[in-house]
Amino acid sequence: MGVEIAGVSLSIGGAPILREVTAAAPTGQVTGLLGPNGAGKSSLLRLVGGIAEPDSGRILLDGVDLAGLPRRERARRIALLEQNAAPSVDLTVREVVLLGRIPHRRGLLGSFSGEGDHEAADAALHAAGALELADRRWHSLSGGQQQRVQVARALAQRPEVLLLDEPTNHLDVHAQLSLLRRVRGLGVTSIMALHDLSLAAAHCDHILLLADGCLVASGPPAEVLRPDTIGAVYRVDCDVLAHPRTGHPVIVFS
Repeated sequence: MGVEIAGVSLSIGGAPILREVTAAAPTGQVTGLLGPNGAGKSSLLRLVGGIAEPDSGRILLDGVDLAGLPRRERARRIALLEQNAAPSVDLTVREVVLLGRIPHRRGLLGSFSGEGDHEAADAALHAAGALELADRRWHSLSGGQQQRVQVARALAQRPEVLLLDEPTNHLDVHAQLSLLRRVRGLGVTSIMALHDLSLAAAHCDHILLLADGCLVASGPPAEVLRPDTIGAVYRVDCDVLAHPRTGHPVIVFS
């Protein structure tokens, strides 16, 4: 079933942020969450991640209402990588990734000394293409390396659902493509908020397009990313071409 969003609304300080959003993120697929600034993308990710609660509506994981799950279980099943989620102290990369094991600790003051925690951390680093960085200091890494480590930290939770808020921000082209390809290859149900429409078209199986807190369109990239829809949501003129090698939609703005 994956993630189901059923009639979700949210207001902050009396201002409506999301308006009766109903959508789904299919199991094992990568769903791109698109829309202009202020469309409600980050807020929706926080609701799915259990960080905030909707004013109305429900978020379901494999048919189970998240509101009925203990917070610890939610933290084990769903990993949310928010923007600017850097650690405040200069840890090693392995120590940063081990923070993803917090939901699995026994007791509030439990340690990460167990073999299972370190095996999970190393497996996550390997999956994110960052195992060779394990002994480096966090603040010595480039932006692209830090993003890979943050993905590894989320994967160390062994989540069923991976949520990423603008994971390609501040990355160069190579780092963007490398990160998105790795996320796609994980086989984990993933929802990514992205700004670049062509990147989303190339690396997402499914698209949710938001505008002013409402779901405007959902479905495969080729069905959602059409000139008339893009023009209405982003207020721009564009053409949608087929990539000469992959056939994925490529959006060209004029």
